[in-house]
Amino acid sequence: MKRQSPVSSARLATTRLATACVLALAAALPAQADSVTEIAQLQGWVNSNGGSNEATPLGNTYTGNDTGLRFNSWAAFFIPAGTTWASATLSLSPSVYGDAPPSVIGLFDVDGGLQPFLNTFHPGTDVFADLGGGTQYAAATLHDSAVDVTLNGAALADINAAGGSYFVIGFTNQTLNAVPVEMGDQGIYLGGIRAEPYLELTLSTVPAVPEPGTYAMLLAGLAVAGVAARRRRM
Repeated sequence: MKRQSPVSSARLATTRLATACVLALAAALPAQADSVTEIAQLQGWVNSNGGSNEATPLGNTYTGNDTGLRFNSWAAFFIPAGTTWASATLSLSPSVYGDAPPSVIGLFDVDGGLQPFLNTFHPGTDVFADLGGGTQYAAATLHDSAVDVTLNGAALADINAAGGSYFVIGFTNQTLNAVPVEMGDQGIYLGGIRAEPYLELTLSTVPAVPEPGTYAMLLAGLAVAGVAARRRRM
């Protein structure tokens, strides 16, 4: 049986490696995807005294300080059943109250999903704490420009677990939480104040960003192919 020469074997291996890298990249790049955008079904705030506003689709989602109290907020989204989502992006339309600086807003899980407290006016201080703590889904610096926030894997797990029911996100102003509340009335509206835009959650079956390892594999394969080609010319 005739054996391949070492050069031929190396060329074959190089070709196979480069082909595998290209296929891996193609599989990771965005393709035609199933996606859905859900508006906040209900949203509102809870202050550090345990008081709240009424839960409505366009409720006031204030995060910051006012009247000597701190305010956390929340938004509830209905998650369609029957699909496993691979990425989630939350769209916010913030506006500034008082002299609030650009503020880091933390996004957190809410224990138990759509809790009964969402329709009460005094849910309690434990609910206020829940909205600003627990598992963090993301953080974003907000001021007065629209922002899209990509949620992390912990959020995706909770979203997929909530299929056919509600997924709730809690918000807290981490920048203003770090200064004395007596410094003045200032904060960030996340959206939904007096008929302003809804908060929107866009779900997709395609990952938001290809894995970094995919690009590394492609570059490695192309580099090997380039070296082999250069040697053949020599």
